[in-house]
Amino acid sequence: MDFRLKVFTVTAQYLNYTKTASILGISQPAITKHIQELEKCLGVQLFEKKGKKLSLTIEGEHLLSKCHTILKGYEDLEKEAAFLSKSPTTNISLLLPPPLYYGIFTDIIADYCRLSPLSNINCSFYNNQDNNLSTSNLAIVYNYDSGLYKETNKDILSDTLIAVGSGDFNNDEYFDAEELKFTLYSNDEQTNKDIITLFSNSSFNFSKISVIVNLQDSATTINFLLANKQEKRRTPLAVAFLWRSQVEKYLKKGELKEVKITELQGIPPIKRYYSIDTQNNSNIYFCQFIISWLNHYL
Repeated sequence: MDFRLKVFTVTAQYLNYTKTASILGISQPAITKHIQELEKCLGVQLFEKKGKKLSLTIEGEHLLSKCHTILKGYEDLEKEAAFLSKSPTTNISLLLPPPLYYGIFTDIIADYCRLSPLSNINCSFYNNQDNNLSTSNLAIVYNYDSGLYKETNKDILSDTLIAVGSGDFNNDEYFDAEELKFTLYSNDEQTNKDIITLFSNSSFNFSKISVIVNLQDSATTINFLLANKQEKRRTPLAVAFLWRSQVEKYLKKGELKEVKITELQGIPPIKRYYSIDTQNNSNIYFCQFIISWLNHYL
């Protein structure tokens, strides 16, 4: 990592060379030298001093706005380098529930294989009610009891069933059943049951929900919503019931809109809690990678 950026960031935070030197464990002259070298490298003045008061210049403020992203990139690079130095080539048969199989694990596995290109990961999905899981496989299981999902201290991910849409909704973000002209159901049987539970716990008349398309997986569903959005239709509204982990990155980018259906009639959210089930210690690096990835991106 370019230590000069770290020195600059801490100095910009406290605007005090002595405080920066104390925090970083180096001398004050060394702080001054790092700042001067950075200014010379960039060709701009980063700090200015008026009397005893230190302040950022306009150029310094601009660099500071970029520094957090740059330092985060360095941090990620260091973590990946550490992973590469320790991680063996892995051959894994990964068992996933359908929402994860069709969701975020596509990105997780792609990132893992990018860092460990000789690894071989075979994925298949299973229903959580299956009891014949092979102990040689790395299984990601979700915990539930009669549709009510209970958190345990072994969980790596909590997920919530939400409604997402592509159209323009009322200003209060609430809607009635009659407004749902397009409703998309997941191809996951348990999720379909959860959706029915969601509506059975509300005052909605389920017969008023118009289902016109049943798409295979979350990726196809999301592409349908994005295509519908590009057509700039205000009505009919395209709405899909998906798990938050499947659409989080689209929500963050503002490409899809969350529909506050769970707040309409005080409906309790449907949740799942996922944990890793493995008896094979050779998969420990893959487990650690999964947990680190989820903590970083979700």
